[in-house]
Amino acid sequence: MGPLYFLTLFFNILAFTTASVLDKRYVQGIHLVNCGNAYSAIVYCAQDGSSACKKNPSSSNMEKVRSNGLFKWEGVASKQVTFSTGVTFSFTISIDAQSFSNNGHAGSGLQSYKNSILGTWNIKKDDGHSMYNDGNGNTCHSIYYALAV
Repeated sequence: MGPLYFLTLFFNILAFTTASVLDKRYVQGIHLVNCGNAYSAIVYCAQDGSSACKKNPSSSNMEKVRSNGLFKWEGVASKQVTFSTGVTFSFTISIDAQSFSNNGHAGSGLQSYKNSILGTWNIKKDDGHSMYNDGNGNTCHSIYYALAV
């Protein structure tokens, strides 16, 4: 095993470890987004990390948490939203979660339908990337994301 082997191994490891976290998330996900300074919403993505999740969501996959101004995600004992499909998502985020590193555990969530639990979710701090434009001049940025446990 000469120097070329180790150099190739080094670059392969470097490429693997620097791959975007979003590239690895092709499972269902939920994003807690702020859209400009206009409103905050929760967006469900059937295949989180795919290009389909980067488009303006349908009304059945998005629910506004606050229609006039931004919602303070952190430190709320528990917040619940109900999508038009009847699915509810309840969540709690640590009061100091914005001080966490990106992808750090920030809280937990619970998804249910007609009083039956569908799944529990780990909520992590996102990097604030732009997810989509809402068609009304607002760019929606992902503040937190949740993945099913």
